[in-house]
Amino acid sequence: MSSPTDAVAAPALRGWAWLVARLTRVTSGGAYIPALDGLRWLAMALVFLQHFQLAIVSTTLDRAVTPDAGLRTLYDMRVGVELFFVISGFILGVPFVNERVLGKERVELRAYFLRRLTRIEPPYAIALVIFSLAWIALGRSPGLVLQHATASLFYVHNLVYGAFHPQAINMVTWSLEIEVQFYVLAPLLSRVFLVKSARVRRSALVVSIVASAALVELARANGLEPPLSILTQIPYFAAGFLLADLYAVDWNAAPSTSWAWDLLAIPAWIALPFVATASIPMKDLAIASVLFVGFVGSFRSVGTRAFLGWTPVRLLGGMCYSIYLFHYLLVMVAWRYVFAADLLGAGSASGARWLDTLGYGALMFALLLPVFLAYYLAVEHPFMSNRWWKRLLGRARDERA
Repeated sequence: MSSPTDAVAAPALRGWAWLVARLTRVTSGGAYIPALDGLRWLAMALVFLQHFQLAIVSTTLDRAVTPDAGLRTLYDMRVGVELFFVISGFILGVPFVNERVLGKERVELRAYFLRRLTRIEPPYAIALVIFSLAWIALGRSPGLVLQHATASLFYVHNLVYGAFHPQAINMVTWSLEIEVQFYVLAPLLSRVFLVKSARVRRSALVVSIVASAALVELARANGLEPPLSILTQIPYFAAGFLLADLYAVDWNAAPSTSWAWDLLAIPAWIALPFVATASIPMKDLAIASVLFVGFVGSFRSVGTRAFLGWTPVRLLGGMCYSIYLFHYLLVMVAWRYVFAADLLGAGSASGARWLDTLGYGALMFALLLPVFLAYYLAVEHPFMSNRWWKRLLGRARDERA
């Protein structure tokens, strides 16, 4: 006989199960790795936190309020995008490892590029239109908006105008342009997996990580700042390829786990902000190395892997694309017009304290979450299906008939 508590709990559990199924990301190959979405959550959390600190620091400077050392550290901790690059290298690398090393299913390049186009482009283009119309409504020249929107639509804004241009439609899309460069070049770069010797091909990947980081360091040492492109981000994509090799070949896509790996994963993630903000040579190499260790430890651990696969964490990680597209402009607007006076005391001499901002950052994310969730469910999630465009074409043919 069921109790009144059971009568209430059963519908709630069914509702929760429905919500989880509705929010869970759809993968192209069908293989879903919860911890990978957890790492996406971590990357997005780092990006969100860094941009929240950017909003605070810019406001504190405007008000002659001194940000404390902790706040400055958070502001300088720019490693979320780099973690996204490692994740992209891993995700795109695994199918090529399966084909070229293990002799499994062949990667059809037509399907590969069509998947990138139909999955990534529609949410990006729709967000671009929304922000373009918003800028025009706020008084920006329609012609100027059209120029920058067109460059962004074809992922050449970094090339034409440079990253972080003040007239950019959405400042954070510089990294998406680099991601697209990697998507285009990945089938060519993945030819490293044609090398049969694991030692040789992995050594080649390590050499590419070290050499590319050294070239960037050499350019900067001679007063040259290389433009943001895949050439400056090779250490992270190559680290993802190396992880894909280990995952598919050595771990057989099912890594064994042990609590001992938590002793590697947790210190790596704790060390990450200190490495990212340290004044050290070859910083890209150092960051890529820490991300690699953290990634390996997270996949092989028990506690860290369980946390990353925890339902709320992995669901937020699955929404990272929608969050990434909208968070920057929403954070800047919300901070300047809603949060700043409360946190800074309208120019209080006490300064901006980093512990306070963490709480405000969590509150801001919670308040903005409905916007992210709405865009994810209404726009991004429907485009995750491999066949949405086929259904759309079929419906159009039916209507014409």
